[in-house]
Amino acid sequence: MARLTILTAKEIQALYGLPQLSDEEQDAFFTLDVREKQQLDQLRNVTASVYFILHLGYFKAKKQFFVFELQEVSDDVAHILHRYFPGVTDLPTLIISKPTRLVQQEDILRLLDYQMCSQEWKKKLQEKANKLVTIYTKPVYVFKELLNFLEHHRVVLPGYSFMQEEVIGKAMTGERKRLEQAVIGGIPEEQRIKLGNLLTAEESLYQLTLLKHEPKDFSYQEVQEEVGKRTLLADLYQLATRFLPNLHISNENITDLGRSK
Repeated sequence: MARLTILTAKEIQALYGLPQLSDEEQDAFFTLDVREKQQLDQLRNVTASVYFILHLGYFKAKKQFFVFELQEVSDDVAHILHRYFPGVTDLPTLIISKPTRLVQQEDILRLLDYQMCSQEWKKKLQEKANKLVTIYTKPVYVFKELLNFLEHHRVVLPGYSFMQEEVIGKAMTGERKRLEQAVIGGIPEEQRIKLGNLLTAEESLYQLTLLKHEPKDFSYQEVQEEVGKRTLLADLYQLATRFLPNLHISNENITDLGRSK
């Protein structure tokens, strides 16, 4: 099966890439409230303080944490030094340790009332995706709904590969298998053959496509052809009215599936 594609490279960068802040955004995201300033005051050196403000501002911008070196974000560092540490021109070090970074992340989550996507939340995310694929056939719609779900519950968005393969990919594969089993168990073989014939190419056109053609006029031949179409589809229509509601998929999904044929 082809690899699932949900977002374009540009969309992935916009969602997951390190923020590129304008002057106005720097002013907004690097502004500290009382509790945030109290947390900043507990830090022992300027480098750790700068990293804290950066991590906090970037999290406010994208609700994610990033690993970076100060050289990569020199404009933001200059803004922070000018605003909060006007007497500092050079930082004593340009890195902080991983334990310090992780502690800062925990502090930021607490300050902003967020939580990481734990195993429990990953399970909930999968359950939500399993329900969404019965509503949407396009994975990008499922992805957007999961973004809203995580934001509503103030949970940090997991990485794109995890969302793509582990959550949405598994949900869509599971739904496809569920529908396949429903068709095998719920549609008699004779009618499955008739449905298959509708998807058989004839003179470069599918029978289903030919059935959609409107009559050219009201001549006897054209009317007879329309009667023949009705006769062909009558029992399949009766089957559809009984079978489709038992699939537990949305009308939108049924419509999208029909358009894709």
